[in-house]
Amino acid sequence: MSPSGLLPLLAEADVEALKHGRRQAAAILFADIRGFTALSGSLDPEAIAEFLGSFRCRAIRAIEGHGGIVDKFVGDDVMGVFGVPIATPGDAENALAAGRALQAEIAAWNEKRLFARRRPVSIGIGIHYGQVFAGVIEAGKRLEFTAIGDAVNTAHRIEELTKTAGWPLLVSLELLEATKTPCPSRDCHPLPAQTVRGRKEALQLFAPVWAINPPKPAYG
Repeated sequence: MSPSGLLPLLAEADVEALKHGRRQAAAILFADIRGFTALSGSLDPEAIAEFLGSFRCRAIRAIEGHGGIVDKFVGDDVMGVFGVPIATPGDAENALAAGRALQAEIAAWNEKRLFARRRPVSIGIGIHYGQVFAGVIEAGKRLEFTAIGDAVNTAHRIEELTKTAGWPLLVSLELLEATKTPCPSRDCHPLPAQTVRGRKEALQLFAPVWAINPPKPAYG
């Protein structure tokens, strides 16, 4: 990863120390386009590349616009990290704001798509807060910053649960506690505790009531 927002952050941090890596708290956001597999089988390569490029530009704006870093894109998945390499008290709040901003980006995109007689796009977003291992990896002349660990895996699992939970954006109790949001509250709808693979403890998840209702899945 070498996002536009990374170099200024590294200039303030001890790059040599980061090469050894460190454990720290961070907020992790995952987002995924619903029905992308069906889409990729029905469009030519040029159209797929254009579609993914449009999504990625919107994801970058939402994540970097709220102080995060795009750690990676994998197909139609995006992973954003908030709080690395320099943690701040507002990281969890920024991640939540980025999730809301990404929903707004997709809603605006859908208005253009509907005007052009194209199907709307649906996404799922999962956000979690916890411990990660963060560090810089050298690959020749390239510096790559990444975050890994249980918190990353958990955020990904939360995003996957949006496919069946009926809500387009889900957050963990840990994320809300880090934002100082009272739990439960009228702003967050609690879901039954969820068991996910890779975790012994069940997850307590919440759906922010301001989450934009998703349109019908675009494909599939």
